[in-house]
Amino acid sequence: MAYNSHASEKDGVSYGQVPCGSNHINPGIFARDEEKLDGGRGAEQFYWVVTRKISGLISPFIAVALALAASPLLALKSSGAGGVPPPPMEVTIKVQRGVRAEIPLQIYGRRNELLQFLIRTPPEHGQVTEPRQTGKESAAVIYDPPADLRITHDKFYFSVQSSDGVSSPVEVSITITDAPPVLAVPGSVDFPKILAGTTSARFIELTNHGGGLAVGEMIVDPPWRILGPATYRIGAGEVAVFKLVFEPKEGGVFEGAISFTSNREHSTVLRGESFTPLSISPAKVTMENNIGDPVRTGSFEISNQTNGERTIRIRGGARLLAPDKISVPAHGKVTVPVQTPASDVDPIDAEIRIESEGFSLAAPVKSPAVGPIFRISADRVLLGKQPAAKPGTGSVTIENIGGLPGAVTFTVAAPFVANPSGAVVNAGEKKSVEVSVTPSAPGKYRTWMEIKGGQQEFEVDAEAELYARAARTPVAPGSTPAAAEPEETSRAEPVAPEERRARDLSAVIPTEWGIAAAPAPKLKLLRTTPESATFEWPETMSSAARFRFEMRHFGLDASHNLMVFWMEHHPVTLQKKNGFYTATLGDLRPGEVFAVQVVPLSDTGVPGPRLFNLEFNTPPAPPSAAHISLLQGLLLILVACLGFWAWHTFRRTPTNYL
Repeated sequence: MAYNSHASEKDGVSYGQVPCGSNHINPGIFARDEEKLDGGRGAEQFYWVVTRKISGLISPFIAVALALAASPLLALKSSGAGGVPPPPMEVTIKVQRGVRAEIPLQIYGRRNELLQFLIRTPPEHGQVTEPRQTGKESAAVIYDPPADLRITHDKFYFSVQSSDGVSSPVEVSITITDAPPVLAVPGSVDFPKILAGTTSARFIELTNHGGGLAVGEMIVDPPWRILGPATYRIGAGEVAVFKLVFEPKEGGVFEGAISFTSNREHSTVLRGESFTPLSISPAKVTMENNIGDPVRTGSFEISNQTNGERTIRIRGGARLLAPDKISVPAHGKVTVPVQTPASDVDPIDAEIRIESEGFSLAAPVKSPAVGPIFRISADRVLLGKQPAAKPGTGSVTIENIGGLPGAVTFTVAAPFVANPSGAVVNAGEKKSVEVSVTPSAPGKYRTWMEIKGGQQEFEVDAEAELYARAARTPVAPGSTPAAAEPEETSRAEPVAPEERRARDLSAVIPTEWGIAAAPAPKLKLLRTTPESATFEWPETMSSAARFRFEMRHFGLDASHNLMVFWMEHHPVTLQKKNGFYTATLGDLRPGEVFAVQVVPLSDTGVPGPRLFNLEFNTPPAPPSAAHISLLQGLLLILVACLGFWAWHTFRRTPTNYL
């Protein structure tokens, strides 16, 4: 039975439900209303009572109208043709590319019947199977995502069919994800040895062993390069091939790498080697100069590593002097000398370049500034005849032709004095040293001044002859002054050869003057003449190949003490034969005592310790017509006179002899 739901309560009165379609009126209603009216509430209460009565009278008619309107629908439902199909449930899901995924299909609510699921619109990119029933009210499909990495979203639509009909389609939204890419690259690539200026190529493969898309760029160290684009875009499981070119411009061993922007942790090591058609050894040319020589010299070797002869042009500029053109045979070598001009003493930072058939190669040439190199203006200082009381002076000029300043010292034995005793001579500068003689006893003085600058040494002969002025006799008044006597030229008096031969100075020479008491072993004086002496010594006494021969000289110092000094002697003839050195000293004076010392020299001319000393006498010169005595002359005149008288006599009287 249907009930009217308009139950209400007004002024404490509860209204019950009235059966729909019934005309039954509860008599108690009016009784209660009358009681209320009788209670004196007036017109307003009366209005409410009337309204309630009218609604109670028309409510049955409204219920009948509603029943008549609903009767067709109830009839349709009872026939099964007018139900609502179950609503399908929308699906949102994520799937991984390359992996087939199962997608469940369901409805909202419950239906106690077997439902059928229908694919209304298939996927736009992937593939989906027909729905498979998994229950009365559910099903499932298998979705296969597309391989195209550019596609990251897909969708399809399905509906549900029941006994009440087919529902509207709903969307299944699919998000396609990718596994991270894994780029596989080669560990290293080795190239064969090639000629510089040519090329060699290798192919490399890049593979994406992961998922997704490996996108990046290859960065290659020179002298390698990628032929073509260096970018890559590799999908899952795909392989990309690139051509790598090795193109060295110079010879040498090369090692580089390929880095990948999508995978910074891994790189490919590249190794290659090339050789040039020509090579220079050493790679850096060093220039050096000998002691005392401003010309710097050096050399380098050119190797031809090809199968043909090469003509090579050499470029060194104005500061490096070398041959303009040379030829090097196939697989041959040639040494090229290089030098600087004598006037170039500045530092060198240049290069020397060789060119041949389009190939060019340069080698740096470096050298510091040339050190101080000294030159002297003369090797003798001849002061000539000077008064013993006030002798004159001479000078020697020293010049530094090197590129750096240098210190020089001047040392000379008494009675000579060098002023200054030392100086610093700048590059390109000249300085003079004054040589003088201190007042000394009259006589001839000769020594040498030693000049030292760096590794250079010079010996300058210093000679002077001092004389004393003759004392003047006072002239009496009225007398004629005597003729002036000539000035003395030497304090020494002439000595006859016989007296000179009789002298033996070795007995009075102190040992500190360097004269050996006994000759060196195997030292032998071979012969002497009035003007020469020859002696020999074994070559085992010294490893030197050059020697200096010095003669002993005597003189007086400023205090009139006897002094000795040694001076290099010329001329000397030196020969080496049968394990012995033979020396002949020339330009000697006859009938005198001589002492010679032999000093070995290094290859650069630096003297070493004295090797040995030797004393000898030269024989007197043979008599000449100038030495015939007065008596012998008178006898010759007498004999000549007697001969003339006899001849004259016999010529006048020839018959007396018949």
